[in-house]
Amino acid sequence: MKNMFISIVQKCICVDFLLNALLRSNSYNYFTLLSTIKEENLRNIKIICYLYEYLFKDVLVLDNISSIKIDKLHENRFNSLLELYLKIISELNTIYNYNFNFFYRQIVRSLTNSYFNLVSSIHYLCYTQPSDNHYRNKFSFFKPDENYGIGKKSNELTVDEMRNIAAICINIFFDYSLSDEDIYNGGYEVFFENDTENKFYQFFFKCNDIFFKVRILSKDYTVFYMYQSLDNPLEISPSITKDDAKVFADSYLKEKLKDDFNKLIFDKDYLNIYSYMNIPESYKFKYNFKDENAKTNFNKGIYISIDAKNFFVQEISLL
Repeated sequence: MKNMFISIVQKCICVDFLLNALLRSNSYNYFTLLSTIKEENLRNIKIICYLYEYLFKDVLVLDNISSIKIDKLHENRFNSLLELYLKIISELNTIYNYNFNFFYRQIVRSLTNSYFNLVSSIHYLCYTQPSDNHYRNKFSFFKPDENYGIGKKSNELTVDEMRNIAAICINIFFDYSLSDEDIYNGGYEVFFENDTENKFYQFFFKCNDIFFKVRILSKDYTVFYMYQSLDNPLEISPSITKDDAKVFADSYLKEKLKDDFNKLIFDKDYLNIYSYMNIPESYKFKYNFKDENAKTNFNKGIYISIDAKNFFVQEISLL
């Protein structure tokens, strides 16, 4: 376990190198946010070193630091940051499962939550960066081979790594930071849909007050479906109207997708209302994808369902 602490600190130092490279760039406009991310990462390094000292009655010493290639392109630097964050979160989750007392486990949990939040911050910056490939032919909520620089052919992801991706997506899109302590029932299923090319993993997480499902394609690790359900929701009486739900959906997608929201156009001809005894329980809207020529592609886009009684995003899926 000592080696895992050392590995995490090494990765955190590599993160600091990458952040320094971004901060030194005169063309970068998010100096304050990056400075805050850097400060939090340095604070986490100190906490990890203190925790190591308390657990092992020894000082954490690094014999060497793994080399890291710092790309000239901002986009590739972000990819490297996200890849490091994913590995740090995975190793923290492993440490969390060791037989520590409650106090130490809470420290590890707070570190994991911190890096989930840092992933969200970098994810936001990725969306705000100009790029020659700003318009993609396909939406993906989260795609490791692009966002982490992980090649699907040369480096297959394990089930645990895909599970971490699912947890990160829940944090980003549903604002819920998962930890193993919160989950009292969870697992995954594998589906083929009559074609091995369409093979996907469905991860589910049952917590004390909420349930999540996330689906990830096996061939390229695209997250294409997310669902949440509350156990004890506070129902609104009466149910919200279709127009209120549409305003809420617009606001939500603008917040989560940032500039990528401009690639979508609302489909006025699509509306799915689920009702019980003539009382709307959910509204499902469709947003079609626009290509770089501003042409609407009706075969690509996003579906989003709004719970009409509890006023929250229930489901998001890719077309």
